[in-house]
Amino acid sequence: MYSIYGTYEDSVGQLIAGYFSRAVDRKVIPPYSAIGWVENKDSPIIVGQAVFVDYTGSNIEVHLNIPGKFSRRVIRNVYGYAFKQLKCNRLTAKVALHNQNLLQLLPRLGFEYECLMQAYYGEPEAPVDALVYKLTKNNALKWLQ
Repeated sequence: MYSIYGTYEDSVGQLIAGYFSRAVDRKVIPPYSAIGWVENKDSPIIVGQAVFVDYTGSNIEVHLNIPGKFSRRVIRNVYGYAFKQLKCNRLTAKVALHNQNLLQLLPRLGFEYECLMQAYYGEPEAPVDALVYKLTKNNALKWLQ
């Protein structure tokens, strides 16, 4: 598996965001940057995506879709991009309350619960709460080595 990178300004970033949008049924609004993971060069299908939005200089928000492909390499790519390349101090993840798999995984990856955002996702008729988690650079150091 290898990684590809892009932004809303290039075709690679738009391709990754398109895969992400279809997988999670949520539109990606520019500006954004993205990492895609491709299984092999003979069949260039993007099997996982990380979309980064709301960059503030000190923080960036990440949205992940990596079904069955979550690995140390993926974690190092995501953390390396946020903490080494962008020089952020923290990484934020907002997770729908019903996404129990990700809610169980985030603390094992060093993320800490921060707050609840009521009616954050979904349509006005069917709002879904989101839990906000943060990862500081200090808590990510073991993954960055």
